[in-house]
Amino acid sequence: SGIDVAWEVPLVRRYNGQRSISAQCNNAPGFTANEVRNSILPKINAIHIPPGYKTEWQGEYLASTQSQSYLFKNVPIAIVIILAILIALFKDFRKPLMILLCLPLAVTGVVAGMLLADKEFGFVAIVGALGLVGMMIKNGVVLVDEVDVQIRSGKDRFLALIDASTSRLRPVFLAAMTTILGMIPLVNDDMFGALAVTIMGGLFIGTVITLIILPILYSLFFHIPCPDKEKKPVSQAE
Repeated sequence: SGIDVAWEVPLVRRYNGQRSISAQCNNAPGFTANEVRNSILPKINAIHIPPGYKTEWQGEYLASTQSQSYLFKNVPIAIVIILAILIALFKDFRKPLMILLCLPLAVTGVVAGMLLADKEFGFVAIVGALGLVGMMIKNGVVLVDEVDVQIRSGKDRFLALIDASTSRLRPVFLAAMTTILGMIPLVNDDMFGALAVTIMGGLFIGTVITLIILPILYSLFFHIPCPDKEKKPVSQAE
C-alpha cells in the first residue's frame, strides 16, 4: 500500500555474530504459516544472492523443525518403554502385539478428520497423533484385561470374548466421546485446531475399530474357535 520513510537510530544488526537483515511478516487470517511459506518460497529462492551471503528461514518454521527433530529423537525410547510396560502387565508377547496392530487403523480417522476439517498435518498434529497412541493403547488394555478376567473366572473362552467385548463397549466408547467433545472448542483455533481434529477423528474411528478388530485378533492369536451355529453360547445374563 505504500512506503514510508522515517529517521531511526543507526544500528548494525547481527545474528550469531554476523551482519544480518531480517524480513518478517504475519500470516493472514485463514492461512497457516507453513502455507504462506510454501506460497512465497519459489520467489525467495529466485532472488539472486551475491557471493558471501546466505539466507535462512527462522520464526515458526525453524521452531517447528527443531521441535520435530527433538520429538522424533525420543520416540524410539518411548516405544521401548511402552512395550516393556505392556509385556510386564500381561506377561505375554502376543497381547501387546495385538494392541499395537490396532494402532495403524486409527490413521483412517486422522486422514478423514483432516480432509473434512481442511487442516494441515503439521507439527502440532503430530503431537496430537502421539497422544492418540496412548489413548488407543489404554482402550486396548482395558478390553484385553477384561477378556483375561472373564477367562480366569472359568467362563468358556469364546463366551468370555463376546461378553467382555459387549461389557466394555459402553465405558470405552463413552470415555472416548468425553475426550472428543472436550476437543471441540479447539477445532477453529489456528494453533491447536489440527491437534484437536487429529485426536477427535483418530479416537472416534480408532475406538470403533479397536472394539471390533481387537476381539478378532484375540481369537486368532489364541486359537479360540467359533462354536457351531447349532450350539449357540448362552451368556450368563440369559
